[in-house]
Amino acid sequence: MHYKRAARGQPLTDTTPVAGSPSGHGLYGVLDDDGQTVLCHECGQRRRILGSHLGADHGMTAAEYKRKHGLPRGRGLLSRDAAEERSALSRALVGSVGWARLEARRDPTAASRAKTPDSYVKRGRQRAELAERAAQNGRAARLGRIACCPVCQATWCQLPETNPRITCSPACWHVWQSWGNKRQVNRARDARIYAQVVTLGRPTDQVAAQFGITRTRVRQIVRRLTG
Repeated sequence: MHYKRAARGQPLTDTTPVAGSPSGHGLYGVLDDDGQTVLCHECGQRRRILGSHLGADHGMTAAEYKRKHGLPRGRGLLSRDAAEERSALSRALVGSVGWARLEARRDPTAASRAKTPDSYVKRGRQRAELAERAAQNGRAARLGRIACCPVCQATWCQLPETNPRITCSPACWHVWQSWGNKRQVNRARDARIYAQVVTLGRPTDQVAAQFGITRTRVRQIVRRLTG
Protein backbone atom coordinates (compact mmCIF):
# COMPACT_ATOMS: atom_id res chain seq x y z
CA MET A 1 0.00 0.00 0.00
CA HIS A 2 1.22 3.49 -0.81
CA TYR A 3 0.93 4.89 2.72
CA LYS A 4 3.06 2.04 4.07
CA ARG A 5 5.73 2.70 1.46
CA ALA A 6 5.70 6.39 2.35
CA ALA A 7 6.04 5.59 6.06
CA ARG A 8 9.11 3.45 5.34
CA GLY A 9 10.60 6.11 3.09
CA GLN A 10 10.21 3.97 -0.03
CA PRO A 11 9.04 5.20 -3.43
CA LEU A 12 5.30 4.97 -4.02
CA THR A 13 5.78 2.77 -7.07
CA ASP A 14 7.78 -0.44 -7.30
CA THR A 15 11.02 0.42 -9.11
CA THR A 16 12.56 -3.06 -8.95
CA PRO A 17 13.86 -4.00 -12.43
CA VAL A 18 12.41 -7.01 -14.17
CA ALA A 19 14.59 -10.12 -14.37
CA GLY A 20 16.41 -10.15 -17.69
CA SER A 21 16.29 -6.38 -18.17
CA PRO A 22 19.57 -4.53 -18.81
CA SER A 23 21.63 -3.88 -15.69
CA GLY A 24 25.01 -2.28 -16.29
CA HIS A 25 26.93 -4.41 -18.78
CA GLY A 26 24.81 -7.49 -18.09
CA LEU A 27 21.25 -8.52 -17.33
CA TYR A 28 19.40 -8.03 -14.07
CA GLY A 29 19.26 -11.26 -12.05
CA VAL A 30 21.57 -13.11 -14.47
CA LEU A 31 25.27 -13.89 -13.97
CA ASP A 32 26.75 -14.46 -17.43
CA ASP A 33 28.92 -17.57 -17.03
CA ASP A 34 30.56 -19.19 -20.07
CA GLY A 35 32.14 -21.92 -17.96
CA GLN A 36 35.56 -20.33 -17.63
CA THR A 37 34.78 -16.68 -16.82
CA VAL A 38 31.89 -14.57 -15.56
CA LEU A 39 30.86 -11.11 -16.72
CA CYS A 40 31.15 -8.13 -14.39
CA HIS A 41 28.01 -5.99 -14.56
CA GLU A 42 29.95 -2.88 -13.53
CA CYS A 43 32.74 -2.75 -16.12
CA GLY A 44 32.03 -5.54 -18.58
CA GLN A 45 35.28 -7.43 -17.93
CA ARG A 46 35.28 -11.21 -17.77
CA ARG A 47 37.08 -12.84 -14.85
CA ARG A 48 37.23 -16.26 -13.21
CA ILE A 49 36.36 -14.77 -9.80
CA LEU A 50 34.69 -11.41 -9.17
CA GLY A 51 35.10 -11.16 -5.39
CA SER A 52 38.47 -9.40 -5.15
CA HIS A 53 37.84 -7.51 -8.39
CA LEU A 54 34.74 -5.83 -6.98
CA GLY A 55 36.50 -4.56 -3.87
CA ALA A 56 39.68 -3.43 -5.63
CA ASP A 57 38.23 -1.84 -8.78
CA HIS A 58 34.67 -0.86 -7.85
CA GLY A 59 34.80 -0.38 -4.08
CA MET A 60 31.80 -2.59 -3.34
CA THR A 61 31.23 -5.83 -1.51
CA ALA A 62 29.79 -9.00 -3.00
CA ALA A 63 26.53 -8.48 -1.09
CA GLU A 64 26.15 -4.94 -2.47
CA TYR A 65 26.89 -6.18 -5.99
CA LYS A 66 24.29 -8.96 -5.76
CA ARG A 67 21.68 -6.62 -4.32
CA LYS A 68 22.29 -4.01 -7.01
CA HIS A 69 22.05 -6.43 -9.93
CA GLY A 70 19.41 -8.79 -8.54
CA LEU A 71 21.58 -11.85 -8.04
CA PRO A 72 20.65 -14.47 -5.42
CA ARG A 73 22.54 -14.08 -2.16
CA GLY A 74 23.70 -17.69 -2.30
CA ARG A 75 25.09 -17.40 -5.84
CA GLY A 76 28.86 -17.52 -5.95
CA LEU A 77 30.56 -14.82 -8.02
CA LEU A 78 32.86 -17.22 -9.84
CA SER A 79 32.85 -19.30 -12.99
CA ARG A 80 31.79 -22.92 -13.17
CA ASP A 81 35.37 -24.12 -13.64
CA ALA A 82 36.56 -22.12 -10.63
CA ALA A 83 33.73 -23.49 -8.50
CA GLU A 84 34.55 -27.07 -9.47
CA GLU A 85 38.22 -26.46 -8.75
CA ARG A 86 37.45 -25.14 -5.27
CA SER A 87 35.10 -28.04 -4.63
CA ALA A 88 37.80 -30.53 -5.60
CA LEU A 89 40.30 -28.85 -3.28
CA SER A 90 37.82 -29.00 -0.42
CA ARG A 91 37.10 -32.69 -0.99
CA ALA A 92 40.83 -33.41 -1.09
CA LEU A 93 41.17 -32.11 2.47
CA VAL A 94 38.96 -34.89 3.82
CA GLY A 95 41.20 -37.56 5.36
CA SER A 96 44.35 -35.45 5.22
CA VAL A 97 46.71 -34.86 8.13
CA GLY A 98 45.12 -31.51 8.87
CA TRP A 99 41.67 -33.08 8.79
CA ALA A 100 42.74 -35.77 11.27
CA ARG A 101 44.21 -33.10 13.55
CA LEU A 102 40.94 -31.15 13.40
CA GLU A 103 38.89 -34.25 14.24
CA ALA A 104 41.17 -35.01 17.18
CA ARG A 105 40.78 -31.54 18.65
CA ARG A 106 37.10 -31.12 17.82
CA ASP A 107 34.77 -31.25 20.82
CA PRO A 108 31.05 -31.26 19.91
CA THR A 109 30.03 -30.85 23.57
CA ALA A 110 32.17 -27.78 24.24
CA ALA A 111 29.33 -25.35 23.56
CA SER A 112 26.95 -27.22 25.89
CA ARG A 113 29.51 -27.29 28.69
CA ALA A 114 30.20 -23.60 28.27
CA LYS A 115 26.62 -22.73 29.18
CA THR A 116 26.06 -21.32 32.65
CA PRO A 117 22.89 -20.43 34.57
CA ASP A 118 23.41 -16.87 33.36
CA SER A 119 23.00 -18.09 29.78
CA TYR A 120 19.41 -19.15 30.45
CA VAL A 121 18.70 -15.98 32.42
CA LYS A 122 19.90 -13.90 29.49
CA ARG A 123 17.73 -15.88 27.08
CA GLY A 124 14.67 -15.38 29.27
CA ARG A 125 15.42 -11.67 29.55
CA GLN A 126 15.67 -11.37 25.78
CA ARG A 127 12.35 -13.15 25.29
CA ALA A 128 10.71 -10.88 27.86
CA GLU A 129 12.05 -7.81 26.06
CA LEU A 130 10.71 -9.09 22.74
CA ALA A 131 7.29 -9.73 24.26
CA GLU A 132 7.22 -6.27 25.82
CA ARG A 133 8.23 -4.67 22.53
CA ALA A 134 5.52 -6.57 20.69
CA ALA A 135 2.94 -5.42 23.23
CA GLN A 136 4.06 -1.82 22.83
CA ASN A 137 3.78 -2.09 19.07
CA GLY A 138 0.18 -3.21 19.43
CA ARG A 139 0.69 -6.68 18.01
CA ALA A 140 -0.37 -8.46 21.17
CA ALA A 141 -3.64 -6.55 21.23
CA ARG A 142 -4.63 -8.10 17.90
CA LEU A 143 -4.24 -11.69 19.01
CA GLY A 144 -7.68 -13.22 19.04
CA ARG A 145 -9.17 -16.63 19.58
CA ILE A 146 -10.31 -19.13 17.01
CA ALA A 147 -14.09 -19.44 16.85
CA CYS A 148 -15.93 -22.36 15.26
CA CYS A 149 -19.36 -22.12 13.66
CA PRO A 150 -21.71 -24.69 15.26
CA VAL A 151 -23.59 -25.11 11.96
CA CYS A 152 -20.97 -25.50 9.20
CA GLN A 153 -17.85 -25.92 11.41
CA ALA A 154 -16.09 -23.02 9.67
CA THR A 155 -13.40 -21.29 11.74
CA TRP A 156 -12.38 -17.65 11.97
CA CYS A 157 -10.27 -15.43 14.21
CA GLN A 158 -12.43 -13.40 16.58
CA LEU A 159 -10.36 -10.41 17.66
CA PRO A 160 -10.78 -8.70 21.03
CA GLU A 161 -12.87 -5.57 21.33
CA THR A 162 -15.21 -6.80 18.61
CA ASN A 163 -18.75 -8.07 18.87
CA PRO A 164 -18.56 -11.85 19.36
CA ARG A 165 -20.40 -13.96 16.82
CA ILE A 166 -21.84 -17.41 17.35
CA THR A 167 -22.07 -18.32 13.66
CA CYS A 168 -19.99 -17.42 10.64
CA SER A 169 -22.77 -15.97 8.47
CA PRO A 170 -26.42 -14.82 8.61
CA ALA A 171 -27.49 -18.04 6.86
CA CYS A 172 -25.92 -20.16 9.59
CA TRP A 173 -27.45 -17.85 12.19
CA HIS A 174 -30.97 -18.62 10.92
CA VAL A 175 -30.20 -22.33 11.06
CA TRP A 176 -28.85 -21.90 14.58
CA GLN A 177 -32.05 -20.11 15.62
CA SER A 178 -34.13 -22.96 14.23
CA TRP A 179 -32.26 -25.33 16.51
CA GLY A 180 -33.60 -23.58 19.62
CA ASN A 181 -36.01 -26.36 20.58
CA LYS A 182 -33.26 -28.94 20.19
CA ARG A 183 -30.99 -26.98 22.52
CA GLN A 184 -33.74 -26.92 25.14
CA VAL A 185 -34.09 -30.70 24.86
CA ASN A 186 -30.33 -31.13 25.22
CA ARG A 187 -30.29 -28.99 28.36
CA ALA A 188 -32.94 -31.19 29.94
CA ARG A 189 -31.05 -34.31 28.91
CA ASP A 190 -27.81 -32.95 30.36
CA ALA A 191 -29.55 -32.25 33.66
CA ARG A 192 -30.78 -35.85 33.82
CA ILE A 193 -27.30 -37.16 33.00
CA TYR A 194 -25.81 -34.99 35.74
CA ALA A 195 -28.34 -36.29 38.24
CA GLN A 196 -27.68 -39.90 37.26
CA VAL A 197 -23.90 -39.59 37.65
CA VAL A 198 -23.48 -37.14 40.53
CA THR A 199 -26.61 -37.62 42.61
CA LEU A 200 -27.26 -41.33 42.10
CA GLY A 201 -23.62 -42.29 41.55
CA ARG A 202 -24.22 -44.48 38.51
CA PRO A 203 -21.19 -45.47 36.39
CA THR A 204 -20.56 -43.35 33.32
CA ASP A 205 -20.65 -46.33 30.96
CA GLN A 206 -24.18 -47.25 32.07
CA VAL A 207 -25.37 -43.66 31.74
CA ALA A 208 -23.75 -43.39 28.30
CA ALA A 209 -25.50 -46.57 27.13
CA GLN A 210 -28.84 -45.31 28.48
CA PHE A 211 -28.68 -41.97 26.63
CA GLY A 212 -26.89 -43.25 23.52
CA ILE A 213 -23.75 -41.14 23.88
CA THR A 214 -20.12 -41.86 24.65
CA ARG A 215 -18.55 -41.96 28.09
CA THR A 216 -16.34 -39.03 27.12
CA ARG A 217 -19.41 -36.96 26.34
CA VAL A 218 -20.93 -37.91 29.72
CA ARG A 219 -17.80 -36.72 31.52
CA GLN A 220 -17.81 -33.49 29.52
CA ILE A 221 -21.42 -32.78 30.49
CA VAL A 222 -20.77 -33.48 34.15
CA ARG A 223 -17.64 -31.33 34.16
CA ARG A 224 -19.46 -28.45 32.45
CA LEU A 225 -22.42 -28.50 34.83
CA THR A 226 -20.17 -28.91 37.85
CA GLY A 227 -18.13 -25.85 36.93
